[in-house]
Amino acid sequence: MAITVKPFSIDQLVARLEAEEGFSFARYGDGTFLCLKGMGGKNCDGASLGWAQAAGLEESIRDQSITHGIGDLAIKVGAAEWLAEKGIETVWYDANVMNTASLTGKLYPLVKWLQKRKIVLVGPSHLTKMRGFPVQVYVVTHPTRAWEQLDGIKTTVLNGIAAGADTVLLSTGPSTPTLVSQLHQLAPTATVIDTGSVWDPYVGVYSRKVHKRMGQHRIISLGKDNFRQNILAW
Repeated sequence: MAITVKPFSIDQLVARLEAEEGFSFARYGDGTFLCLKGMGGKNCDGASLGWAQAAGLEESIRDQSITHGIGDLAIKVGAAEWLAEKGIETVWYDANVMNTASLTGKLYPLVKWLQKRKIVLVGPSHLTKMRGFPVQVYVVTHPTRAWEQLDGIKTTVLNGIAAGADTVLLSTGPSTPTLVSQLHQLAPTATVIDTGSVWDPYVGVYSRKVHKRMGQHRIISLGKDNFRQNILAW
């Protein structure tokens, strides 16, 4: 069973966000399927891919109330074979929609939409430097073991939603799809988005090889395009 990946532009993503209350998007990379296939190891950030994470990830893939994105590397490590073995049929979209827009200076439509929202931002401590859009609540997680904190993360996020937040941005490593699905079930009118590493370079963390290749000057220039702000002023 081959995987068909639907194209997904940043404008299409924003259109879905504007049109669908509670639209939630989870992204699946090679680490997800290495974990699901029991191969273990660590992802590119050093986060463990243990068997204890697999059940939540599988449940999130089976959750038809959220939108699923898949990356090229996930397909290369055998996602299609695993899905066929499990009998899972899922509509897949391009998981790289935000990163592609970011690295080509076309992320502003999403940023503009976020600037109108009340946001809970969940991820490593460096993301507390993010000033490109207003954040109501920061939830700081362990950089590589966020999956061990799921219950606490959910409680804090739900408290933020109860206090008026309507959008949750997640950068929590391999546990993120699990959180997207579980938070969507618990707060179905809130928007939950797996943003991965998209914010990292704008707060000075070059967590991906492409960020390092581009260098600071290019990242600053992209910041002006993507946020219409000088990121050095954050």
